[in-house]
Amino acid sequence: MARIDKPLGLIRYTTERALEGKPTRFWRPQLLAYMAALFSMVVLLIGFLNARVPMDVEVARDRQALFESTAEGRIINYYTVTLRNQDSKEHQYALSATGLPGLRLQGADTFVLAANETRQLRVALNADASALTQPSHPVVLHIAALDEPSISSNIETRFLGSTRQ
Repeated sequence: MARIDKPLGLIRYTTERALEGKPTRFWRPQLLAYMAALFSMVVLLIGFLNARVPMDVEVARDRQALFESTAEGRIINYYTVTLRNQDSKEHQYALSATGLPGLRLQGADTFVLAANETRQLRVALNADASALTQPSHPVVLHIAALDEPSISSNIETRFLGSTRQ
């Protein structure tokens, strides 16, 4: 400002109250609203972090064949289960399925995942063909950590089969 022969302090950060000669108020309503919003965001962040389940599960049906029939009169559906252990320690997991009478899980039902490991499992569910009353039934895959019961997930998917005998 001195270079262009203007008064010093003509351009500055100030408030209208300070320009009028009144004292500046620190505790303004806007500042209090910002503090309340920030506090509520911190509380929500802490709550979400405490409620986080350190496991991620995805279930995808096999797209090659809708279902497979066996000579014993059972129907088989294939799924790909992707499990991510997002915890900082190793866990042993158990896999089970419910939703149809006589529903059985083929393959390994317990497995160990190291910390931050991701694994894909090919899972086969089979059920008696006489138990199928519709072409599509809801089934639930339940995955739980055996060493820590709070880490669990239920994923609903569909079991397909023919109702014609």
